Amino acid sequence: MSLRTKLIASFAGLAAIALLVIGVAVFTTFRWQAANAEMEMHFQRSLLLQSVRASTFQALKEVDDGLTGDHVDARADFEAALEPATRDFRAWAALADTQAERNEVARVRAAHVELVTSGRRVFDLVPVDRTAAIQLADDEVDTKDLARFRAITVAAVEADLAIREGIARETRGLRETAQVMLAIGAISVIALMLLIAAYLSSDLFRPLRQLSDVLARLADGDREARAEEGRNDEIGAVARGVNRVADMLGNGVREPAAASATALTPGLAHALRARLGQMRGQASEADWEAVDRMALALGAPISKRQAIDIATLFHDALADHRGEIDRRGIAVEQRLSSPLPRPSAPLDLTRRATDMMLGIALDRLPDRGGRLGLRAYVDPDSGATRIEAADDGGVAEIDLSPLDALAAALGGSARVFADARGQVVQLTLP
Repeated sequence: MSLRTKLIASFAGLAAIALLVIGVAVFTTFRWQAANAEMEMHFQRSLLLQSVRASTFQALKEVDDGLTGDHVDARADFEAALEPATRDFRAWAALADTQAERNEVARVRAAHVELVTSGRRVFDLVPVDRTAAIQLADDEVDTKDLARFRAITVAAVEADLAIREGIARETRGLRETAQVMLAIGAISVIALMLLIAAYLSSDLFRPLRQLSDVLARLADGDREARAEEGRNDEIGAVARGVNRVADMLGNGVREPAAASATALTPGLAHALRARLGQMRGQASEADWEAVDRMALALGAPISKRQAIDIATLFHDALADHRGEIDRRGIAVEQRLSSPLPRPSAPLDLTRRATDMMLGIALDRLPDRGGRLGLRAYVDPDSGATRIEAADDGGVAEIDLSPLDALAAALGGSARVFADARGQVVQLTLP
């Protein structure tokens, strides 16, 4: 598994736990609010039913007062006492939201209506037959209807109390469940954080420190330092890359002294050839051969000197770039002096230098159009051959260090200058 996959999996676990905790908190909050609303509703139902009972009992006291004859307004007070009972009963019935509660409302209503009807019958009998009214109050109102009404309303109050207790138990259970879930979430977060910390320490920071140590040893010259390559993730890929670099460094510096001597020899040979080029009038072919033999003895590469056909040199160089020249629509001009210069130099190095000069000129021209000139002539004062590549791409700074190295190997020199049309790169051969 890659390092990226492991990190994504770890942080995905953290995100999942965070979502779980948020979900539990949101669910608990909404359920707690709903439970509180339900608890408040049932508590209100209980209060309303108690108010109905109290108002009804107050009305029944007026029945007793009417039987004794001491209170002439007993019936009016009876009806007045029933008004708040009727109002509270309607409010209590409106809060019924289940079928069981609606059935309960029907039973209480029936008992209440029967009790009130019996009370009114008593008031109707009082003017006609007080003894019959008293008998009706004892047999129907007090013994039967009131007892039934009291039993049904007490059962309804106890039912609401049982519902409230159930809601309270559910709320406590919900709170305990939420606490357990939050505790599990907190423990999971801590465990996952510890796991991520251990993973980062063992699978990321420690391997990075090991790679840093390997790089430090390589920088100090220990070419045998290597990193462990057993991992298949990004750290393993970096370790394999470090080992490849270490192998390249080890192969390149196994014999530092021999490498230094090999690097010095071409420079010495180039310097001698350049000096002979400056002494063109006095250096003989034997001098050139002596320098070549010395370079050969020291192990420097030797390119055979021969007479260069400038026309063929220009033709071959242009042929190598013909496709680009035609595609870009570049106009080419060649100019050779008479007599035709025929310098003596290594052909391969001269071709490389000419190709490099032509490439510099092409790079300076626009994508479409432009003019390119190749010319060669013999300097009348020094007798040296000068090969030039000119362009009309304007004046800009050019890095001539690669061309300078080739010119030195040829025993000559290179420079750049501006003319009326643009810039000219010039190679001087002895």
